[in-house]
Amino acid sequence: MRSDIPSTQLSRAADALRLSGPGRLATIAVCAMLVYQFATTAFSYVMSGDLRDFMQGYSAAQRVLAEGWSGIYDLPAQIAFQHQYVIRTGAPLGTLDALPFVSLPPAALIFMPVAVLPPSAAVAVWLVVNLALAATGIVITARAVATPGAMGLSATHHAAPTASAIGAGVLCALSFVPLVWGLLIGQSVGFSLLLYSLGFLALARGQDRAAGISLALLAMIKPQLLVGPVVLMLVQRRWNALATLALGGALLGALSIALIGVEGVASYLHLLGQMDSFFGDGHLGLVTGLMVNWRSWVARVPGIDAQTGMLITMVLTVATLIVVGYAWRRRAIGGRAFARAYLCFTAAGLICSFHSTYQDLIILLPVGMAAIGLDRPAVLATIRGWSLALSAKLQPRSREVAAAMRERPSRLISQWPGLVLVATLLLAVIPGVAWLLVGSHALLRAWIWASMAAPALVLVMASTLPRAALGEVTALRRQSTSDDASGALS
Repeated sequence: MRSDIPSTQLSRAADALRLSGPGRLATIAVCAMLVYQFATTAFSYVMSGDLRDFMQGYSAAQRVLAEGWSGIYDLPAQIAFQHQYVIRTGAPLGTLDALPFVSLPPAALIFMPVAVLPPSAAVAVWLVVNLALAATGIVITARAVATPGAMGLSATHHAAPTASAIGAGVLCALSFVPLVWGLLIGQSVGFSLLLYSLGFLALARGQDRAAGISLALLAMIKPQLLVGPVVLMLVQRRWNALATLALGGALLGALSIALIGVEGVASYLHLLGQMDSFFGDGHLGLVTGLMVNWRSWVARVPGIDAQTGMLITMVLTVATLIVVGYAWRRRAIGGRAFARAYLCFTAAGLICSFHSTYQDLIILLPVGMAAIGLDRPAVLATIRGWSLALSAKLQPRSREVAAAMRERPSRLISQWPGLVLVATLLLAVIPGVAWLLVGSHALLRAWIWASMAAPALVLVMASTLPRAALGEVTALRRQSTSDDASGALS
């Protein structure tokens, strides 16, 4: 496939992954510290006996093995069965009844292998498996970005070494707070991140049917994560992917009905309406204030009632999706533009979903890596430009700063991946590394609250002047054509 960007503008993502000398030693040292701190923290969590969110799928799989699929969504039965695990949490009596299983029935199948193990052993195996799957998703994304032509354009001159990609995967996995937090509380974040990464890469490569299959499997575990991709496929007119996703969803629905029956479907819908009210239900582990969506922000308004809050949330959701869809109504062609669009819709999906939690921010990681990796020159230019803009306030007479400030603002804004990188470092990576190295739970809680603004921040940046971004690609393509013509004439 012929690149749409001249060689002088190609991203050196593979070169960035190649480490040597002191850089390699420093990376190995940081990785070793992260692995050690994560292992000790995870060990303390496992030995505490508190299964946290893992008890949802674990108890559901145990009930299926013992009693069959009927009654899997019966709330009183779930409360009675989980009592043995709730008392391990140390929660005050009467504050937590259960963490009900609300995923689709096939999701219980992935818990079957560990359901036969004792609780502590089961959560330990589950944590290791999800860490491995999450690292795999990160590594294949990093390799795709750093491999010529893998994302729809020649982003690099040569592929990065496998060892470097694995090192980058471990660093990202263990320094991204939402992912680490999801792992420690026993969420299926590894499965979700891997399937989301595969779906994104397949769409970027034009493999729409493979993307539809990956996203359909993701819907089995966390259907709320599909809001962004579905809207993107509608706006970008990816009909094959949508059709495959719809067919996969229909097959999963038929499998679910076959497993639990029609009465089970009625119980499932009743359970959703019972526990997922606008303000949530703390007795069932659903706290709206810990979400990262419009619903969470609206619920914080003093004195607001559920009906008004739901109306405002729906208005904000529809307005957000309309703005994002209009901004990216032109089809994004090529890996770089598509990564920008997908990041924008991913953030919009998190904000607009009715049930997106803090650990769901993990889906920003693979597409954010791709957007930044494919736009590495723009990232560096943006960081330099905004640094000069900041220093201009301190040194108004600087000639270099004055020259930089005369540059069109749209040029700086259109190179927004640099801001995404800075925001990611501030909101996730740096506090993640600090927390793992220091082990401070207060630091973890503080940065969990701080990084809840990440979807809104990314959405604003990713939807800023997409025309300028696409126009930049068009200009580079014309420049490449002109250079080729000049070379042929000479």
